[in-house]
Amino acid sequence: MTHNAGLAYLSSALLARGHDVRVLDMNNYGYADGEVAAYARAYQPDWVGASVKTALVSSAERTIREISRACPQARTIVGGPHIGVRAREYMKSQDVYEFGLTGEGEHALPDLVEGKSLSEIPCLLYYEDGEWKQNKTEFIFNLDDLPYPTYKTWDRIDRSGFPYLMVHSRGCPFYCTFCSVPKINGRKFRRRSPEGTIDELRHARREYVFRDFEFLDDNLTLDIDHAKEVCEALIQADLGVGWYANNGIRADRLDSELCVLMKRSGCKGVAIGVESADDDVLEAIKKGETVDQLWNGIRLLKEADIVVGGHFIVGLPGDTLEKVKKSIAFKDSVGLDFAYFNQLVPYPGTELGEWAMENTNILVDDVTDASHFGAKEQVFMETPEFPKEDREAVFKLLSTDYTDGRIEYSDFKDLYADRSGLNVLLIRSGRMDPYEHVKSLLPEGSTLDVLVSTGVRVDDSAVDKIIEYPTPGLMSLKGLGRLRKPLRATYDLVLYLNTFQNGMSFDNIVKIARHSGTKVYEYQSGGHMREVKSEGYKTTELYSKTKGSATARVSGEKKQSAPATPDTSSDQAMVVSGTKS
Repeated sequence: MTHNAGLAYLSSALLARGHDVRVLDMNNYGYADGEVAAYARAYQPDWVGASVKTALVSSAERTIREISRACPQARTIVGGPHIGVRAREYMKSQDVYEFGLTGEGEHALPDLVEGKSLSEIPCLLYYEDGEWKQNKTEFIFNLDDLPYPTYKTWDRIDRSGFPYLMVHSRGCPFYCTFCSVPKINGRKFRRRSPEGTIDELRHARREYVFRDFEFLDDNLTLDIDHAKEVCEALIQADLGVGWYANNGIRADRLDSELCVLMKRSGCKGVAIGVESADDDVLEAIKKGETVDQLWNGIRLLKEADIVVGGHFIVGLPGDTLEKVKKSIAFKDSVGLDFAYFNQLVPYPGTELGEWAMENTNILVDDVTDASHFGAKEQVFMETPEFPKEDREAVFKLLSTDYTDGRIEYSDFKDLYADRSGLNVLLIRSGRMDPYEHVKSLLPEGSTLDVLVSTGVRVDDSAVDKIIEYPTPGLMSLKGLGRLRKPLRATYDLVLYLNTFQNGMSFDNIVKIARHSGTKVYEYQSGGHMREVKSEGYKTTELYSKTKGSATARVSGEKKQSAPATPDTSSDQAMVVSGTKS
């Protein structure tokens, strides 16, 4: 679950100027029909705003209309990534909002609700003299001067596993054609001081309970020397928290010393913005990286013992089904611990969005009212070299990345059908001996080794090698002893058995599996496999009678750090994040 850090910054900016703020996070928390209007009716805001991404534009408008009917006196404003890229084009097309904000709103929004002259407020969109006017977008350069973000204005927030969100830098100087960040946060890279970052974390530790924090930066390591200073400051501060950078960092902005410092400073996992494992595609999108550079950056992180994931985009210019398969093979061969494959959505306002309008067949009626992420299998567009049926085939290839990891045996078999000679380890963690069946699911030429508890005998022709756990009792990574080194990263796939025994935890088994192989699956007796996602996002849950035992990927939209949304009046304001459909 990723909360909207932009709204947290806007909340603190308004609170610092004496305004009352409430935030309804409709991306992460469900609100029943009529509940939002009832809340607004009770709160009686002077201002109501929505932070929207492209996929949520239409649903946001429906929600704001509902609130406006309940509170007709409230003035309305909209911000967020979609407004950052569409600005006046969007404002001209709608009749819901009185104002819009582009860029960064920590200064502009309080100025607006306090009645400053409209023409003097940077980043503001407003209607005057029969036309929509747009003031110059200005960015904030001294990030250390901003009030610390607050989540105490949220109507509801899940404190269990709450990861504090840290925005250390803003802006991106690169020219990737698919990305809207330069329009939202500017091309000028602006960073906070290491001291300011540590001070905020100390403040956050007093205000909230959390074990880890997440850097939401789009370019955390752009300045390698500065990133090293941040890591050294974290080491010296010894705050007792770990951190992640799963929003995506560039593989070419890493070196060995930085990766070691990242690990020492508490880094538990990062994600690399891979996009594609084809050099021609990378060149077409102006990524400014090569596959060799991606490979090298991932290798440096793995050598530092950091969990590494990857963000991929399916359907970029020049992409084909075979090139997607190439990316899937890259994911496995380089040893990524987790991967997200999101299909390209032609976001208006980006260079690639314009390319899509001219060079592809768009298959959805309205890109602003669609499911861009998650389990819904919806193809947005097609090209002659990558038609709809091939894109649908990608959904099947990546079925474990579009669900919670649970797939049928037959789909598992299809997934690896073209991967000859897999090395597979089966950890006998339950009272089943499905060796022949497991072997039948593997492609021709694969080997199946079995790790068994001390004293367990296995006599099955489907098994190529039996590895006996060296000590009696429950298996654990620590207890591998002499086996730990020869098992490390040896297998392409590791499977363990789940017989759904009441009260059983598979945490220790999963740690052995991750130590031993690239991908981990839970073999279930009910006709399914379940991919066990990496520790970087969510670890194995204990058995439960209602949920079973499994892992689930936490999904979210990449590139979501810009705080250009709405909030209060001279008295009080309500902000709506995202919105229900």
